[in-house]
Amino acid sequence: MNGLLRCSPFAPEYASRVLADVPMSRHTSWHVGGPADFFFSPRDAGDLAAFVRHLPADIALFWIGLGSNLLVRDGGIRGHVLEVEVLDRQGARRTRTPADYEIDYRRVSGPPDEWFLAAQLEFERKPGVNESAMRELLDKRRETQPIGEWSCGSVFTNPPGDHAARLIESAGLKGFRIGDASVSQKHANFIINHGAARAADIEALIEHVRRTVAEVYHIELATEVRIVGDPA
Repeated sequence: MNGLLRCSPFAPEYASRVLADVPMSRHTSWHVGGPADFFFSPRDAGDLAAFVRHLPADIALFWIGLGSNLLVRDGGIRGHVLEVEVLDRQGARRTRTPADYEIDYRRVSGPPDEWFLAAQLEFERKPGVNESAMRELLDKRRETQPIGEWSCGSVFTNPPGDHAARLIESAGLKGFRIGDASVSQKHANFIINHGAARAADIEALIEHVRRTVAEVYHIELATEVRIVGDPA
């Protein structure tokens, strides 16, 4: 059912704010996803921490927000992170630095059962970088990526010494479609929901791409996207 929980396992001060069976398609950039058993929107970080402290131990946590790309994007934001604020499973907030993590390409390993809340960044001024140069970079991105279409960004990580997009494109998969989901014609490492795709269509398309690339190049592509909950 949709709406407020009648017999809530949550603390009274939160029970009326926790919704049941909320479609995750309303909250994902792919616009797909089945119903979440419970859905809570915190007012701020303090509200979230207090809510987590009151959670029953047997309830699994997933949330939409700041991702580990803060630490793992090569040549991007990683070198500018001074510290991150995290929240643990007991609702405690603490500050950590990049030294607290083992960082590799598209992978970050750190203390278990912690989630990123915020980050402090430091950037240097670069003489000669002006609005025109930034606009040129944004234009180039729009030309090479399907900006504005429903996607999750890059679906697969790049294998050592190669690029997932090159392998997918050269395997003849650009534009390949299952239901209303397709491999982007503009960038082969993007999968697009054209408006009516289901999670099952996207999962099937991911598997088809992985299987085809493995058959053609004997390379197993690993996904950047993480699928949570029951399979579609």
